Amino acid sequence: MVGFILKEIESIISPVKLSMLVFAIALLYFIPTISAYSLKKQNAHTVLITNIFLGWTVVGWVVALARALAKEPEKSTLSIEPPKPKPISGSLVELFKLKDQGIITDEEFQEQKRRFFHNL
Repeated sequence: MVGFILKEIESIISPVKLSMLVFAIALLYFIPTISAYSLKKQNAHTVLITNIFLGWTVVGWVVALARALAKEPEKSTLSIEPPKPKPISGSLVELFKLKDQGIITDEEFQEQKRRFFHNL
């Protein structure tokens, strides 16, 4: 049956024109995939799979094209910087001020001083 159809088409259209027609149809068929790869989309592989397996349906082809042309979500780059260490002299000065103001006791001062020097 297919052979008969091909012979009929060949009798109407020359083989060169037929190959050009097949190439043009294939090019149109894979527009979603070509678009996805040329735009360097992250989902280009899924567009290709959708195009191959569902592109023969009009809905599948439109879905593949929509996925190829859809705007990709922005990558959020969350950079958390560690807290900057206080200068040694500044921290010790603050500790002495707290002791002098009576905010911390002598025992608390000695404990904080011990922790401070231990963390160096």
